[in-house]
Amino acid sequence: QKKQLSKKIEEMNENHLLPPAMIDWANNILKYFGDQATHRNPLSEDQAREVIDCCEVFLYYSFILPALVKERQFKKDS
Repeated sequence: QKKQLSKKIEEMNENHLLPPAMIDWANNILKYFGDQATHRNPLSEDQAREVIDCCEVFLYYSFILPALVKERQFKKDS
C-alpha cells in the first residue's frame, strides 16, 4: 500500500532522518500540494519557488552533503 506523503514525512521525523527545520518546511510545502499526485490549481511564482528551494535543499542534504563528507574523510585518511 502506498503511503501518503504526509505519513512519509511523519516517519522521517519520528526516525530523525531529517533536521526539524526540514520537516517543518516539508509540512509547509504540503499546504500547497497536499497528498495528491495531481493538482488542478496552479501555484503562484512565489509558491513554486519555495517548492523548488525546498527540493534543492532536501536533495543537497540527502545526497550531496553526505558525498562531500565522505570525500573529505577519505582525503584525510590518505
